Amino acid sequence: MRRGQAALEFLTTYGWAFLVILIMIGALAYFGILSPGRFLPERCNIGPEFTCDEYQVTNSDGTLRIKFTNNVGETIDSVTVTKCWWAQEELNTSTGGITVVGGGGPYKAGDAVEINCAFDNTLFPPVGAKMKFGADITYIPQGKTYTKPLTAEVYTTLQP
Repeated sequence: MRRGQAALEFLTTYGWAFLVILIMIGALAYFGILSPGRFLPERCNIGPEFTCDEYQVTNSDGTLRIKFTNNVGETIDSVTVTKCWWAQEELNTSTGGITVVGGGGPYKAGDAVEINCAFDNTLFPPVGAKMKFGADITYIPQGKTYTKPLTAEVYTTLQP
């Protein structure tokens, strides 16, 4: 009869230990320690035609600013931003409040181009959260007729 009691005590001891481990993992996940976003670096990808120099997202006015350099090797007549978005699902888009700072061109090889996109910042998470932003851009090389598409993606921390 004592064998059953020993087996039950053994399983109960390991059950409590397993429960404590699950509670610890749940607490770490709840407080964001296990969040993969904390370990991902900030980045700005805009393609081989351009070099991303600077980027910033401010939570106070909900503005995404991207400054990039023309590496096409020739002069660009115009740069146009067709759509800006945030979050991977692209559920939150902005077609209003989009500007190309300094006019629309022309931009010589090596010139900087800056774009601004305004969003409804009431939907943003709190300052310090990392988010993915993007802008769909088209440009026309000098002497050409057709536009070339380009997508800029920025993964960054929200600034105050």
